[in-house]
Amino acid sequence: MPKKQKVERTHHGHPLPRVRAGSTYLMYGAALVLALCVIGLPVNFALGGDSDSGVTAFLIVGEMLALIFLIIAVFFHRAAKKAIPRILTDGLTKHWTYSQTDWQRFTAQAWRQNIRDTLKLTGFFEGFALVLMLIFFALSQGTFEIVAGIAVSTGVVLVLSLLLLLRAFVVWQVRRRRPTSDVYIGWDGVILGGWYYAMRGPRTVTYKAGEPALLRFDVGSGRSRYKLDVPVPHGREAEAEHMALRL
Repeated sequence: MPKKQKVERTHHGHPLPRVRAGSTYLMYGAALVLALCVIGLPVNFALGGDSDSGVTAFLIVGEMLALIFLIIAVFFHRAAKKAIPRILTDGLTKHWTYSQTDWQRFTAQAWRQNIRDTLKLTGFFEGFALVLMLIFFALSQGTFEIVAGIAVSTGVVLVLSLLLLLRAFVVWQVRRRRPTSDVYIGWDGVILGGWYYAMRGPRTVTYKAGEPALLRFDVGSGRSRYKLDVPVPHGREAEAEHMALRL
């Protein structure tokens, strides 16, 4: 007999919509960079490279940064896989559908915000990479290795930042091609336009009037703090204000 295919269903009996998580793509990207660096290091030595060369420094720094990104991404990926079905099936989850006008206006706003957020993240990781390189080359002789290491770490951070910008661009294009979309707001997070956003740690929710109105989620604290704007469909403003007080 043919094997039955397992299909996840909501409490209404319909298949769960497909939801993407940014941590999944970050995990795949970090794993790819790590694999390339691990393979490249012995290849570099086989071709005559030494431990003090710029290529060796590039590969070592790449391994370290990719491993850090990979560990973080795996943790968030596992959490997302558990949270997404809970949000979609919880009876207390708030589900809104947008009009075409509301959705397209928000899409343009979100694209501009993504660019600003990526630039801030790039600055943070560039500072982190510089500190890491200074420690790594503290015992090196001469300044060439330090300068080369800083240049290499900057290149690695810029590549990762370009990947984040590419992801934001893909999300923007996918959103633009949709005439409308949905949002699911639950205690475990928000699913907006088919993407999952975690709501871990302390959070505040404020209502901001506008065209469209927004529910602004301020999540986390310190360096892990981030903001998410959820557009409010026309006619749901009073409901959104009440949600801001309740959440």
